Amino acid sequence: MTVSLTIQLVNFVPSTPVKDKIESKLLKLNRIEKDIRGCRIIIKSHYDGDSGNHFYEVRMNLIMGNNVIITNRYSNTLKKYEDINIAIWRAFISIRQQLKFYHRSQLHDEAKNNSVPLASGIRLRLHGVAGNV
Repeated sequence: MTVSLTIQLVNFVPSTPVKDKIESKLLKLNRIEKDIRGCRIIIKSHYDGDSGNHFYEVRMNLIMGNNVIITNRYSNTLKKYEDINIAIWRAFISIRQQLKFYHRSQLHDEAKNNSVPLASGIRLRLHGVAGNV
């Protein structure tokens, strides 16, 4: 499945190696996660006049089916890195962690939906393979 990729750069000059790195990491992630429909990546560059260094922060929005998974939602929680490659790497680690949480919540919702109401109002959960109780 083709994944739509949007890369937004703020205070940052477009670079082919950065774009290639993001595309390769997204393709690798798409091999594992087949339900990815889109990805929006925002890369911001900040210049620290005191130290003379550039710092980068990467924010990702991943579209999974009808859901959006967001990493680093608020800018005050964003970590800033001096190396753009490390910033991209950390963003993809963060999105993998969010995907694990997403799948756990999906399993929890399925377990909730596979329960049977009893006469007393207590719900009995069915565990095991379909057809086995």
